[in-house]
Amino acid sequence: MAQCKWCGKSGFLFSVNKNGICPNCENFINIDIQNRIRILFDSLKLVKDTKNIDTFITRLDLIIQHSKELMKYEEKGIPTTDRPPSKSPPSEIFNAFQPKRDTFIVEKLDAEYISLINSLELPSVSAKKKVNDLNKMLLKSMEIKSKLNNPTVLNNFENKIQMRINNIQFNSLLEEAQKAEFKNNKKSALSKYYEALYFLEHDIVDDSVQNEQISKLKTKIIELGGELKV
Repeated sequence: MAQCKWCGKSGFLFSVNKNGICPNCENFINIDIQNRIRILFDSLKLVKDTKNIDTFITRLDLIIQHSKELMKYEEKGIPTTDRPPSKSPPSEIFNAFQPKRDTFIVEKLDAEYISLINSLELPSVSAKKKVNDLNKMLLKSMEIKSKLNNPTVLNNFENKIQMRINNIQFNSLLEEAQKAEFKNNKKSALSKYYEALYFLEHDIVDDSVQNEQISKLKTKIIELGGELKV
């Protein structure tokens, strides 16, 4: 007695095709599988080629979603295609992407960060632009964080960006102070050294890690006739 693999209906006069699907389910299943396979193939290509992380995340989620839906056919013994996606059945694609979703996103974001850093290393790039661009990257990370299954995986990444921002801001202040001192502009130099000291004492980095820099700034302030608060 024939029985449809999808709807489960059966009977003595009931007919199914070579894949075990009844006429009522066949058309819907064929259209659904074709649409999902098309989206899956497009998404696999875009995940590999795109440089846009928002597109990457959207397509990554589509891969997971549609491979999961196609697995329902696979589990019932219904072939999804003569040429399985990436020559792998939907279950293999799902298992390759779903558990590592957050890892893939962090790797993509880190690659974008490295590309940004390389572009900011040019001598013509100002400290202001470096800080602005890095802050944009930090904001992007915070937005993406809300889309992760485990948001804490981006904590180290964000700390790395913040530390670089801090270093740029401090070095910019120090350079301004040194330039003013070189030009014998004692008042301006002293003001900038004070500003640099205040920055170090109030940034996110533990002062114990910056003791040497803080000590040098205090020595310089005293050399220029400044006073330090006790």
